[in-house]
Amino acid sequence: MVQLPPLHEAAYDAIVALHLVHGGSWHKLIRFVERLRGEGLRAALLVSRDAPLGLQEGVDFDAALAERLAGLDVHVVSMETMRAVLDAVPCRVVLFCGGDDTKGAAAGHRLRDLAALAHARGARTLQFSYVIDDFQYAGTTAVVLPHPVTLWFVLRHYRRHSCRDLPGARRIFFGGNLLAAPVCNAWTSTVADRASLFAKYGLDPERPTCLWLPNRSDGATGVYGAVLDAVRGAGMNLLVKLHPWEYKNKVHKFDPRFGGSATSADKWGCAEIEERDGSWAQRFCDVAVVAGSSVALEMPFWERPVAYVDPFYWCFGFVRSCAVRLDRVDQLGGLLAGPPPHPSPEDYAAARGRMQPPGDAVELHVEAVKEVLEMPSATPPIGSMAEVERLFAGKVPWYVTAIGRRWDRVARWARLALRSAGR
Repeated sequence: MVQLPPLHEAAYDAIVALHLVHGGSWHKLIRFVERLRGEGLRAALLVSRDAPLGLQEGVDFDAALAERLAGLDVHVVSMETMRAVLDAVPCRVVLFCGGDDTKGAAAGHRLRDLAALAHARGARTLQFSYVIDDFQYAGTTAVVLPHPVTLWFVLRHYRRHSCRDLPGARRIFFGGNLLAAPVCNAWTSTVADRASLFAKYGLDPERPTCLWLPNRSDGATGVYGAVLDAVRGAGMNLLVKLHPWEYKNKVHKFDPRFGGSATSADKWGCAEIEERDGSWAQRFCDVAVVAGSSVALEMPFWERPVAYVDPFYWCFGFVRSCAVRLDRVDQLGGLLAGPPPHPSPEDYAAARGRMQPPGDAVELHVEAVKEVLEMPSATPPIGSMAEVERLFAGKVPWYVTAIGRRWDRVARWARLALRSAGR
């Protein structure tokens, strides 16, 4: 029999079951659970420790931290234990983080399996997502997505098979990104302020600091090296925060693109920061540089400017009021050599307003939880894909739909090429 963690309650109003864990930002869900309790709800947080999706022992947490978190009814557990809790402990609504859980998830531990278990035990389920341009639906009672554009991506652009079932959900809410909140990691990071961040990474406190945010593909291109050269040539401090999967690969070695546990930083001869220090780097950088990473969408919440070295990346449209778009990466050095950009508070507010409904993402998610709890049992599902599509009709900006037009042209050219080749 699986031993359950030391839960504080015999039954719960809400349990957040987090199977896909970003080591640098999962701590923000502690604030979310505390906010649920502020509404008088009995709430707990379960965080997976299973490879490769969960927290990594010895990297993200240790026994002392796990014990400290348990005192807050936050438990770092195996997926087997998480499933046992959902099976044994009464709960009114179980929350899951939506994402691709096919990488290494065992049978019975996938989101759809866990949601089905919760339903069988009489719970409602609510699935939320922190990725604006992707989502995998797991058959939950309701869904909270960052933005209406998320529906366009999964239904029109990627045509996600799982999202064909979205008409079966009873409600779809839009609540922004819980993990974009400008909250520094006071739980697992060894950084406590600007001075300790600069001391840890050997930065000059008299110089401006650039945060380079590569995605999983940037390391395979020369853009990576060009960005490093530009930052160093401008005499700036450099912080490199990798994609979350690169950090997990250092331990689990499931991605061989750079060799074993090597990262893009190893390939290009720079040192990455620890993932758990990412929020502190966002807080204290003077400018962030991105090519193909969507993490730049978080920077308006930190009120930090962004330089895009990919002129065609759709994310720029959302943050354009507090970002600079460069036609070529070799223009970056000139930009960084001058004073860092200084958007106004109104510029940052405009960018935030393009990415989520009015209000704080935590509060929007709390309201969604309360609405699901109060939903009459006879509430019908949405019912049709046409009704789902009405939720994003007229709300997808042109710089996003342009992606679809470009891909349609590529597909058409490919079909013509194959036809002319007699295939």
